Amino acid sequence: MPQRVRIALEQGDSAGLLVAIAEALRGGSSARDLAEVGLRFLLEDSGWELRGARWSHAFLALEAAHQLAMSMPTDIAEPAVAGALAFLDGSSPTRGRPLDPQVEGQDRDLFETAILRSDLAVADSALVDLMDQPDLERRWFSVALTNFEGWGHRSLIAMATWRLAAHLDLPEGWVLRAGLRYWIPWDEEPELVVAGRGEGPTVAVRLPSAPGLLAEVLGTSILTGNGAQAVANALAQGTPAAPVVDGILRAACRSCSALPELRQIHSVTLSRAVAEAVLIHGSDPGLALPRLAAFVGEGWQLALKSGRIVPGQDAPDLGSPGSPPEDGLAAGLCRREATPNFGHLIKLVEVTSSLPGLMAPEQGERWAGAVLRAAEGKATRYRRVWATVVRHRAVDSF
Repeated sequence: MPQRVRIALEQGDSAGLLVAIAEALRGGSSARDLAEVGLRFLLEDSGWELRGARWSHAFLALEAAHQLAMSMPTDIAEPAVAGALAFLDGSSPTRGRPLDPQVEGQDRDLFETAILRSDLAVADSALVDLMDQPDLERRWFSVALTNFEGWGHRSLIAMATWRLAAHLDLPEGWVLRAGLRYWIPWDEEPELVVAGRGEGPTVAVRLPSAPGLLAEVLGTSILTGNGAQAVANALAQGTPAAPVVDGILRAACRSCSALPELRQIHSVTLSRAVAEAVLIHGSDPGLALPRLAAFVGEGWQLALKSGRIVPGQDAPDLGSPGSPPEDGLAAGLCRREATPNFGHLIKLVEVTSSLPGLMAPEQGERWAGAVLRAAEGKATRYRRVWATVVRHRAVDSF
């Protein structure tokens, strides 16, 4: 029954897609089943290509919905998957179907060098040689975190493809190879401010030892323009990565809750990806976290310069995030249409669900609430996709 979903995607049949989703859910298919049908279509039909502004965002939105389908109740998972599939419908990659990946063996030590040279054939072959090596995980994330060009999409794709590779019934390693193809060409970004260079006057920040207070101080330092220096100093003094990550996430959430627009949303999504890369996947915090602090600080400065922050929300301090998300808030956001916002509402719901595990739990819950409430205020009012699925699902026959 889920196969009708794939047929509708292949035919570009938007109306038929919603009917197929409703029929599959009514017949007992899970949201996860439907997400995996869509993800396999996206990867296989494009020749394992993830490039394209809308296409890559459709992949990230559907992968986030897939994560929600594995971890959240159906009132969140089902509309998230339906919305992501509707967003995928009509999307297309911007590059033609690439050649099949090279499988001839290459020295695995060439992996990073080939990526930096944008040599896809060598990088792909080196990745094949790395597949059964214990350091693949660390090396995969470490190289992705060296380039935040394009608002950090290489790091986001690295996280999404790594998570997905373990769950799709596809040839071993091909999901990672699709991620590698997205990275290349390895366009270098304008140099982000790191270790305080160019941020303005360097201010000596006194660092408390209590993790909660340390996170508060570092988060405030990011908003006041001294974040990369403060983070670098904290790590150099032997501070564990966890409270540093906590502080960066607080600043990212503060920025997004003040102005939930694309650059500030990416501060949150990228911060979560880097946080997990450091805390879970073995990336070097000394290389990744000062750069991330600079990225988040830049997003806050751009928000201030835009003049669109709600009056009273522009003070360079963390303030109070308020309460955890209200019942039904996440589900309501997933029912909003994904296409107008390129799936970012779905991504925010998925990212904020992970914050209590990456921050002090109470702070994670409260900052999740702040981000989602701000997103709700800016979200499209339309819910036509999910309303159509619900209507068809209630019909006895089609």
